[in-house]
Amino acid sequence: MKIDEVLVAWKARSDELMSGPEAAPRLAHLRDGDGRARRTLLADYFLRPDERIGVLFHTMTPIPDEPITLHNHDFFEVAYLHSGMATHHHASGQMTMLPGDLVFLNPHVRHEVRIHDGACLINLIIRPEIMQQTSAFSLADAPLFAEYVVTYFHLMQRRQDFIHVSRQATGAAQIRGLVESIAIECFRRQPAWESVCVGYFTALFATLSREQAAQVGENDAPRLVTSILKHLEAHRAEATLELVASAFGYSPSHISRLIRRHTGKGFGQITTELRLEQAQEYLERTTLPIQTVAKRSGFASASYLTRVFKQRHGIPPGRYRALHHRAEN
Repeated sequence: MKIDEVLVAWKARSDELMSGPEAAPRLAHLRDGDGRARRTLLADYFLRPDERIGVLFHTMTPIPDEPITLHNHDFFEVAYLHSGMATHHHASGQMTMLPGDLVFLNPHVRHEVRIHDGACLINLIIRPEIMQQTSAFSLADAPLFAEYVVTYFHLMQRRQDFIHVSRQATGAAQIRGLVESIAIECFRRQPAWESVCVGYFTALFATLSREQAAQVGENDAPRLVTSILKHLEAHRAEATLELVASAFGYSPSHISRLIRRHTGKGFGQITTELRLEQAQEYLERTTLPIQTVAKRSGFASASYLTRVFKQRHGIPPGRYRALHHRAEN
């Protein structure tokens, strides 16, 4: 079975599902009780509890005047444009996608893809445990892939909008073949289909890691950088360059160069982003005063937290908390 046959079968199935009175309940998970677009989409909306991988084919154009509503997921997502044109909206702006373009998003990333008339977007849904499984398969034989997944996905990507691999990438043809193979397996669900998909995913992520390496340069110290980033995650509130350097037995200047070389970010930028994430969690989950949130997150003062928080989110911490709690309720 080829991908074009799958697309025809998918469209026929979709038309059948959306033509009856049960269509509205099928789409209810995309809206909250007040009819607003949901902020977080769950894998359980699209997959059965025993499924860890799935595929969606987007071929329907949204209503033109419907506002863009960014959302995130509780799953990893591969969005691959099979045909036509689409626009990927994200926190930092938007980008045009053409056939062969791929974006990879972890659960933290907020975005929305709008497809144009006649386009087809392949969405691969991946529960987090599959990411760990595919990483484990590749640790011994492909240390660059291990560094790419462990460091970039689990530590760094929550501070990136998305990973974009262009249709002009060296491995574009291989990427297309792997994405289509996964989509076909997910659609047909023949015996052992998920195990087959895990193998394809391992190959896909290894290919993506090569493309990423070609963009940022060869990485000669992935394990050390991974360990440093994990240490920063665990000690974000009190971490300083001197303390981290002492913990790993290197000079502060060497640690600083390593981090910038392999992440593209400075030590201060990374620690500030980590502390912002911590502050955001406190704002969403507690009613602690802003000054206490700042102190527990590692900021020197509430005013400094307010300044950098406004730079990131466009609103002060107190306003963010109020809007978040209102949305949750």
